[in-house]
Amino acid sequence: MRGAELLVIHYRTPGLAAALLADLAPLAGEARVLVFDNASLPETRARLEAAAPFAEVLSSERNLGFAGAVNAALPQLRGERLWLLNSDLRIPTPRASLAALEQALASDPRVAAVGPALRDPSGALPPGGGGRELGLRSAARHLLGLNLRDGEGGLFLQARALRGGPRPVDWLAGA
Repeated sequence: MRGAELLVIHYRTPGLAAALLADLAPLAGEARVLVFDNASLPETRARLEAAAPFAEVLSSERNLGFAGAVNAALPQLRGERLWLLNSDLRIPTPRASLAALEQALASDPRVAAVGPALRDPSGALPPGGGGRELGLRSAARHLLGLNLRDGEGGLFLQARALRGGPRPVDWLAGA
């Protein structure tokens, strides 16, 4: 995990961000943890700093959105790998989860990005964590419901497609 940086993007979600930071606490010293605080009140920043003294808190006076916050944080990053995290994410086994993602990333030099199979609060795998490039064929398969039948080939991968392990996709939805 050395050389990894975890960037948590947050906008007015101090409780959720603090819960995620608590999940990430076991990684302190192994990975650099940064929080980008989008336009929160000063007391929110102080709350985050108190909840996770191992994390570096960056902030903006205005809400830059997720992509804008990532771009604003980029000059501060110096690690080999960057993991982008939404503040509403929970990672009950951070070391094992990130090790699996790092292993997938290192498995093939053609792999440029990896993402987890996201689960909803009930533990179910919802569709939409990755998918195929939008084109006439993939749009038609999606609209006709053919991607529901085989779990692949539509705009979104279906949950059953993720149960067999890693799958190549054209895009990822992160958390």
